Amino acid sequence: MRKSKLCMLTLGLLACVLMATAVQARTWYVPSQVESVGKALAMASSGDVIEIAVGVHKIDGYGHKLTPGITIRSDTGMPGGVVLQESSSQIGRWRDGPVFMLDPTLSPTNAVVIENITFKNFTDTFGPNAYGAEPIFNILGGQLTMTNCQFDTYYGTALKFDGGSGDFTNCSFLRGNANPVALLFAGDKLTLTDCNFTENSYKHSEVWPGLKATRKTGSIIKLVSGELLCDCSNFVENGPLTYLLDVG
Repeated sequence: MRKSKLCMLTLGLLACVLMATAVQARTWYVPSQVESVGKALAMASSGDVIEIAVGVHKIDGYGHKLTPGITIRSDTGMPGGVVLQESSSQIGRWRDGPVFMLDPTLSPTNAVVIENITFKNFTDTFGPNAYGAEPIFNILGGQLTMTNCQFDTYYGTALKFDGGSGDFTNCSFLRGNANPVALLFAGDKLTLTDCNFTENSYKHSEVWPGLKATRKTGSIIKLVSGELLCDCSNFVENGPLTYLLDVG
């Protein structure tokens, strides 16, 4: 009898813990509740949703942390309506690192999910890292899942994986310029399904007078380590580039 009561008490406590966890998860509405995406990212916890209203939203600075387990999405559930742009760089106030960072050692290793967001006009052509092309996203580990997202007109590698896995479905990489342009992957597994890579290049342009980029090769995807699964993805009108995919 005592054992039965103890089991019921244990199950009751477990149910309370689960209910408390569910209650803690919340949705952050940008900009009606939180004025910017950057502030919402700073406040969101694992399990939370950041829902962004249709329109153009600016994000400033770098090193915005992506808490594992969060979802970032458009409030319409449709692609194309939410555009996220990097605030214009100024001399003396340039971006000196990736805009977004995913570090799974800081919290539970649930996937970060991003849906129906366009990242447009991200650049770091000013500053000491202009030739290094700091990425927009830097993933140190964990899982990043993107669906119906687009990177449009950017300078610097869109996503750099130093570990973990990436899963991209119906995502587009348009008019990027770097080496590599879209993805630098040194993780476990990279999955590309119905993705589009168009008008990406690596140009030898002068950023500062008298200084020129010295690399003579470029690629759209560089696979340093891990497994690549690419299904029904298109590479159209890219160049000048040496490789669509560079392995090793």
